[in-house]
Amino acid sequence: MNELQRLVNICELELAALDMLINANKSCCLRIGPRHNVEGINISTTSGHKIPWVDFIRYLGIYTTCSVKFKCLLNNAKNVSIDQIMLYLVKLEELHLRKLSCTL
Repeated sequence: MNELQRLVNICELELAALDMLINANKSCCLRIGPRHNVEGINISTTSGHKIPWVDFIRYLGIYTTCSVKFKCLLNNAKNVSIDQIMLYLVKLEELHLRKLSCTL
C-alpha cells in the first residue's frame, strides 16, 4: 500500500467519525511535480470505488492542470467571467428599458 492510499484511508476514518464519506464519483487524483507524467497507482475508497487519475481538474470554476509546477488555466475562468458580465449588462439594459417605458 502506498502513502497516498494510506492518507485516503486515514481521511476516510476521520470522515466516518463525522458521519461523512468520500464521494468517489466527484473525486480524482492529480499529480503535480517533476513526476507529473508518471502513471499513478490506483487509489480506492474503503468501499472499493476507484478514484481516477486525471490531467486536469475544475474546482470553483478554476482549472488546475497536471504539470511540473502548480499551474492554473485561466482562459476558461476569463471566458466565464466575461459571459457573466455580458449577461448582467443585458439584464441591466432590459431593466432600464422597462423603467423607461413605465415613465412614458
